[in-house]
Amino acid sequence: MFHGRSFDDVLGRLYPQGLAPDGLPFDGVTNGMPPDGSPPEPPPYAGSTDEIMTTPQLPAPGATGSGFTPEMLPVLSALARGFAVCEAWQSVPGADAFENRRVFHNGPDAAAPSLFARLDRAGLSWRIYVDEAERVSLTALLHAQELGPRLSDRLRTMDDLRNDLAEGSLPSYSVVEPRMILSPNDFEPSATAGSAGEGPTRRGRSDARAAEALLHTVYEAIRVSPLAGDTALLVTADTPGVTADHRGSRVPAVVVSPWSSRGSVVRAQSGHGTAAEVVLGMLGVARSARADSVVAPVLRGILTRQTPREPRTWPRTTAPFVPRRTASNASAGAERVTGLGGEVLRLVARGTGGPDVRAPETAAEAAVFLGDNACPHLGGHNATADAQKGI
Repeated sequence: MFHGRSFDDVLGRLYPQGLAPDGLPFDGVTNGMPPDGSPPEPPPYAGSTDEIMTTPQLPAPGATGSGFTPEMLPVLSALARGFAVCEAWQSVPGADAFENRRVFHNGPDAAAPSLFARLDRAGLSWRIYVDEAERVSLTALLHAQELGPRLSDRLRTMDDLRNDLAEGSLPSYSVVEPRMILSPNDFEPSATAGSAGEGPTRRGRSDARAAEALLHTVYEAIRVSPLAGDTALLVTADTPGVTADHRGSRVPAVVVSPWSSRGSVVRAQSGHGTAAEVVLGMLGVARSARADSVVAPVLRGILTRQTPREPRTWPRTTAPFVPRRTASNASAGAERVTGLGGEVLRLVARGTGGPDVRAPETAAEAAVFLGDNACPHLGGHNATADAQKGI
């Protein structure tokens, strides 16, 4: 799960002509041009504001904000075109990243048992994989009260993920968390904070290329794994963040599955609120009739094949070049951590020392802090040393 990206921002231009491979309309960014190529409707402006609203500096009628083209995000775009994209996957309107991530695993009812607890009851395994450089799991923090001691043997590193896939020992359900603090690869849009001469002037640069590199790594590990024919990968984002979508709270959702036809578009309404039910449905766990009525159309849109595709026919992706940046670097070390990374650090600080403990603000401070406060279940790595390797 990435952070702070809308559907329009990263997938809205996936099919520029506004038509999906099945010939039906694709609800992306059309820039005001109807699918049949006819001229768009004139702008609904009149009177004294007409001159202002039709100046050349304004976007064309119907145009949306800026975003990525498929060429700018080759890995995500290749997977979206090569497998299934859910064009109606909604986050929780107005909710922050923490709440959306909770809803993803709990559903709308905060008191309901989480997906993890339901998997335990069904006798199915699960794990959470985090980056070796940080060794802090936001998912574990959000569900710590419910899961408690069960987390001790469920937290693993990205190296473990690659090994589990290679050895065919992946659990029934896995959460892969990107880095949110040190050299983030969580896709969060960059933002400027403060001004020159006032200490750290940037709020962490979360490079989109780093997010693409992470996605390539996970996808490629699945593609060459003996479990490729039985594994589905959901790529999504917690919230649209500051990026706009013409359908409000919609976020990207791409499903990589050997049971999905190339160019599949899932038009059934879905989202974080039904994600747990979708996962249980794909695992064959019995659901209520009400849940099944919501999830069944989504599963039909994803699982469109009678036989799985051979991994050799899957799209091939290439990891993009990502500039080497470390927490000890003079410029990178002085950067503020990203917005979500800062929230995670404050959550860890409150949990380890109470509300009066100051959370680190820069990457260099965060590296030291994580070395002292990372999850003890993840082994004896040193976060400071790991961060200085440029991970």
